Amino acid sequence: MKRFKLMLSAAVLLAACSATAMAGTPKGETKDAKSEVTTTTTDNLHWYKVSYDNPSVYPNGYIKSGAPVQFTGDREGAMNENICPTGDTYDCLRGFSGTPSLPTENVGTDQVQTDEQP
Repeated sequence: MKRFKLMLSAAVLLAACSATAMAGTPKGETKDAKSEVTTTTTDNLHWYKVSYDNPSVYPNGYIKSGAPVQFTGDREGAMNENICPTGDTYDCLRGFSGTPSLPTENVGTDQVQTDEQP
């Protein structure tokens, strides 16, 4: 009888430990790959003016340290702000979904371009 109680106690203790351990672990992977795809929205970007004043370091332009956000919104809204003439040669504004670490030569999520070097 003593041996039975010892075995029963060990089984109960093992079951309790297993239940506690299982409660803290995530369940099996049930999501499919499609549900984990992250999409970047361009509806609410922070637009910064691009500078070309240091071509030896930043030949493709950059956003200066401390540069203010020129506009927040989508690309069409940024273009409607008339911050720079339209074109397709140089980046005039670069849009970021978050706040970039400045200065940066990162092209961001989207760009508004001009034919005149800003």
